[in-house]
Amino acid sequence: MIRFVICQLSISYVLLMCNCRMSGLYIDNGIDQTLVQRFMTRQEKREVENEILNLLGLQNRPRPAANSKTLGSSAPKFLLDVYKSLLDSSVSRTTRSEFNLSGRDLHAIDESDVIMTFTSNNKHVSSVRHERGKRLWFDVSDIPVGETIVDAELRLYKNSNYTMDSGENFTVAVYQLLLENGEKELEFVDAVNTSYSQEGWLIFNMTGPLTSWVTFPQTNKGLYMSV
Repeated sequence: MIRFVICQLSISYVLLMCNCRMSGLYIDNGIDQTLVQRFMTRQEKREVENEILNLLGLQNRPRPAANSKTLGSSAPKFLLDVYKSLLDSSVSRTTRSEFNLSGRDLHAIDESDVIMTFTSNNKHVSSVRHERGKRLWFDVSDIPVGETIVDAELRLYKNSNYTMDSGENFTVAVYQLLLENGEKELEFVDAVNTSYSQEGWLIFNMTGPLTSWVTFPQTNKGLYMSV
């Protein structure tokens, strides 16, 4: 089973920077406390790290990007968050997540064999034009046909804007681009309500479109986002 996260970038791509924090085996002492049963050997930590890298579909442990002050894109930041969540003890997993990984997210991660992320590409389709809004396209050709897709979501990071009316709400909607008999069509996928003052990740369910793109690659015309 595979869990997918589709991330829209706001700035340039940088490499993952992961730090292993798990150094022991933890047990519950029965009075709502988690204690270290024993410290892990270097070999055991390496085996745990390799298992997590295999889950994330990575060949080697990511290294910090040279001259990079921050993790500048959504996709690697999500993988880093998942990486840290899997390494952390069960007590702190839900509190350390920058991506607000819920209990449902962590369960899906635990049930997944592979986690993949994709970033948008600027691919132009001449037959699909829109005067307003934003078009997103993702190359998902690396997904094996026949795999069971547990979950797929689009994550967009929204910065706060206090130059506008901070109390004003608006809706961000995502549509799947379709070509029906040569005609352009927009099929509603998901929408999220937000405000100008809100800052954080907007999450859209993309399981349907991704399943369609994997089964019928020629239908992948991308997504259309409007406000």
